[in-house]
Amino acid sequence: MNEKIVLITGATDGIGKYAAMALAKMGYHIILHGRNREKILATASTIQNSVPGCNIDWVEADFESLPAIKKMSQELHEKYDRIDVLVNNVGAQFHELRFADEGVEVGFAVNHIAPFLLTSSIIDLLLKSECRRIINVSSEMHRNMQYFHFDYIYGKEAYSLYDYYSNTKLANLLFSYKLSRVLEGKGFTVLAITPGLTDTHLNPQRTPELVQRAVPVELGAVSMIEAVTSPSLQGKNAIFLDKDAQVEPTSSASYDIEQQDKLWDMTEKLLGMKFTVL
Repeated sequence: MNEKIVLITGATDGIGKYAAMALAKMGYHIILHGRNREKILATASTIQNSVPGCNIDWVEADFESLPAIKKMSQELHEKYDRIDVLVNNVGAQFHELRFADEGVEVGFAVNHIAPFLLTSSIIDLLLKSECRRIINVSSEMHRNMQYFHFDYIYGKEAYSLYDYYSNTKLANLLFSYKLSRVLEGKGFTVLAITPGLTDTHLNPQRTPELVQRAVPVELGAVSMIEAVTSPSLQGKNAIFLDKDAQVEPTSSASYDIEQQDKLWDMTEKLLGMKFTVL
C-alpha cells in the first residue's frame, strides 16, 4: 500500500472527486476538501464504499473566506505530521461581478489567493515529506490573456466571465512558476496542469456547443492523476501538463518573470504576510 498523503482541494465534484477515487484505489491516503459538509461526507462515503479499507479524511473550508482557510490549515497541522502532495484544484466561475471580503473580485480570491494562502500555510507540512509535490490546476484558457490584468483584481474593467476566469488561470501559472523559483534547491516538485474542457459543474450555463465538446471526468482527471503518481516527474519544476499529461509550453505571458514577481508581491501585501520557507 502507498502511504503518501494527498490533499485535494475541491474534491467533492468533477475531476477532483474522480481523482480522489482513483488515487484511493491505488492506496493513497486522501484528504478531501470541500466547502459543503454534506457533499464532503457523501463523497467520502462513496469512496469508502467503493474502496473498503481506504484511508479517507476530510477538511471543510469556503475558499472565499480567508479565516476559513486559516482554520483549515490549523486543523491540518493538528492532525498530520506531514502532507506529501498538495493538489490546488479548487476553481470557480462567476456570472456576475462581486467581491470577496478582502475587497478583491471573488474569482481571483477563490482561484488565486486561496491556493496561495493554503500553500504558504502548509508548506512546513510538505517540507516534512520526502515527496514534496505541489500541483496547481490551471487551464488552456490562460492563453486568452496576452498579459495579466491587474485591474481585474479589483473589478476595474468591464466584467466578462471568460476574461476574468482566464486571467485567474494565468495567475495560477504565474504563481506556479514563481513558486518553483522560491522553492528551488529544497527538493520540491511544482507542476501545473490542465484537465482540458471537461464535463463538470464549473459552469452550468455553458453553451450546447461547449457541452458537446466536453470530455467525461475520467479523461479530464488524467493529467491530475499522472501529476500525483508519476515517478518520472519527481524533482521537475515549472512545467505544464496538458490534458493528456504531456509536457507542453504555456503562453509567453506566463513566463514573464516581472509579472510573476509583481503578482506574488501584491498577493503577499493583500494577505499581510510573507510566503516563508524555513
